[in-house]
Amino acid sequence: MLLNGGVWLVNFFYGFPIWACLAIAFIPAAITALVVRPFAKTLVEDQGTTVLRDRVFGLASAAFVFVVALSTNTLWQQDVDIASAAREMVVSGQEVVLQVDQEELSNRDEIVEALSDFLREVNANETQMGPLLGTPEVNQALKDARSLIFANTDSIDNQDSMDSAFKELIQDRGDYLSALNQPGIPDILWVAVIILGLLLIATFALYPIARSRRFSTTATAVAVFAVGLIQLPMWVLNSSTQVEKMVQPYLADGVGEAIPTEPPIVGQMVAAVAVATLGVAIAGALFYFGQRKLSHHHAAPPDDNYLSQHDLLRQIRDSLQSVEGAGATRVGQSASDESSPDDRQS
Repeated sequence: MLLNGGVWLVNFFYGFPIWACLAIAFIPAAITALVVRPFAKTLVEDQGTTVLRDRVFGLASAAFVFVVALSTNTLWQQDVDIASAAREMVVSGQEVVLQVDQEELSNRDEIVEALSDFLREVNANETQMGPLLGTPEVNQALKDARSLIFANTDSIDNQDSMDSAFKELIQDRGDYLSALNQPGIPDILWVAVIILGLLLIATFALYPIARSRRFSTTATAVAVFAVGLIQLPMWVLNSSTQVEKMVQPYLADGVGEAIPTEPPIVGQMVAAVAVATLGVAIAGALFYFGQRKLSHHHAAPPDDNYLSQHDLLRQIRDSLQSVEGAGATRVGQSASDESSPDDRQS
């Protein structure tokens, strides 16, 4: 594993086995939910808090899905390129065998075994990111195969055709090493996926706890599961173990006649995407119905002392009219008291 400079996270995560990919997809989200969930009880529920939380949740979920989808697509394409390059290398080895058959070389079986050993050495030593010039074991196996092929050049009638076939094999091996050493996704995307996933779960966990605590716990657990499923294909595709599984069917049998026509991960990826989509749909449905249930539970029940805004305004208007009427009566009485003595006598 290379831990150099600008792509240290790429190489670090690349070395994870499958079980570690499962752990890193689900465990951080679960821990975040367990730590943040108790704070939902103490959070002040006012309009500003609700608006801020909804906006953060919406922004985090959209950004998380976008970054994970972009990263998964990039890693999927790179893994397909690696598998395709491995297949082309095997096809080139078979072309060399066909050329040997045409030349009717006496050591044909030894050449086939040497080429098969070369491909097996690639499967054993060159499925990890490493030097573009290859590992010493594979280089030596390729030299041994070449020595057997050109051991007696006088017996080769078409020297140029044999040289061309062997050079094509060397070129395809170089393409395989180049595909194997693709940089993955940038470090900043790994950081973004981790931060956005934790932020998404944290904001979800801060939503108010409904009266049904069991429902709230279930909804949070489903959300954690959905976040893990969404990013799981990305972690798996980046794993060196998965790269080995993709190239192994091509290389393990040497220059045998049966070569798979498609990368073996296609069916697995379809199933993973289907499960992830189902998980997201379930999480979205639980969240939607949970919010509706929560809004019904938090609605204040009507009672005898409850006044609508219209009733309150009407009471205020009636009170003001009463005050005005009382004031007018007092003014009339004062005017009557201040009238002249003649008027009182008359």
